Amino acid sequence: MAFASMFIVVIVIIFIVLALAFAAGLVMLIIGLVNSKRVKKVWPIILDIIGVLNMLPLIISIVGIVVFYNWSQYNKEHMLEKYDSVPQAWMNEMFISEQQAADQAFNALIEAANEGDRDEFVENFSEVTRDRDDFDEKIDDLLEVFPEGLTFEGFTRSSCKSLGSVYGNSTRTGDAVYKGKFDGEWYYIRIKFCYTGDDSDDVIGVFYMSLMNLAGEADYQFGDSEYNKDNDTLYLFAHMPDDINARMIHNYPKFWQESDGPVLTADEMRDVLSRYDTLQDAIDAGELGHANCNPLYNGVDLHEYYYELQPVNGEPRYAFIRSNSTYGAVLVAYEYTETGGDYDNPIVEHRNLSNK
Repeated sequence: MAFASMFIVVIVIIFIVLALAFAAGLVMLIIGLVNSKRVKKVWPIILDIIGVLNMLPLIISIVGIVVFYNWSQYNKEHMLEKYDSVPQAWMNEMFISEQQAADQAFNALIEAANEGDRDEFVENFSEVTRDRDDFDEKIDDLLEVFPEGLTFEGFTRSSCKSLGSVYGNSTRTGDAVYKGKFDGEWYYIRIKFCYTGDDSDDVIGVFYMSLMNLAGEADYQFGDSEYNKDNDTLYLFAHMPDDINARMIHNYPKFWQESDGPVLTADEMRDVLSRYDTLQDAIDAGELGHANCNPLYNGVDLHEYYYELQPVNGEPRYAFIRSNSTYGAVLVAYEYTETGGDYDNPIVEHRNLSNK
């Protein structure tokens, strides 16, 4: 870290020196050009030459940086064409970021799985992972339930972060999550990988992969089954339960239960909430049922409720409501879709009830 900081400082100092030289050269060039028309002497020409020479280092540096950047980007995009697998590419190439490594591994895995090429799929995992006793069994289980026709085009990388040191201080590892909708179903694919390992090439490659549908991701994040993010024995699995009800709301999976009340439109919900002091009052009057979802965050109830609304043009809609207590006075309410929210037209404007 100290070396990297010193390197950055040196680069900044060099850039400042080149910029000052460029500025001085530009001034010389301008003075020389102005006087070359008025003074029939050699010194304006010499001044122009010196000015151009002072400007060249910065110009050459900028051009070099642009050329190097474009070359590196092209090389990264076509890197896998030169190698048989992602780990081989990572062993032989430099200047790969976590995001680029994640995308390379994800694309290679999904393409191999979609083509039914088990050998190519396996080649993307690290040697250490492939040597695990139950690896072959888990690979077969995962590929057996891999959705036919699923490709990486419909997925976006929703997160990518460093895992820190997993195999040692000389390794660089990452954790990336990809989310996409295929054949009407949401899927999450998570990979963990090591893309630099100076001590041993055996650790380079993917060492964790999970495939989950929306219900599986909800269970992974909030459930109490064996499939949860705190279970460090899981490293290669698919979790796609059909007995868990879940919905995608505002880009997040939520456990879901059917309400005991009517499904309203956004305008009807707006009208109901305007006529009652609390959510409980509206429930007692039969205007609302209990919420479809009241998630807890680390065991804490933030009094956030989700109600199903009537769909719009076939697209699901939900009311997000925050209250000041359990089914208490509404502080704010918005209309949500699966992937966003309408904040310009709130169901209930933000209220400050601190003085009430």
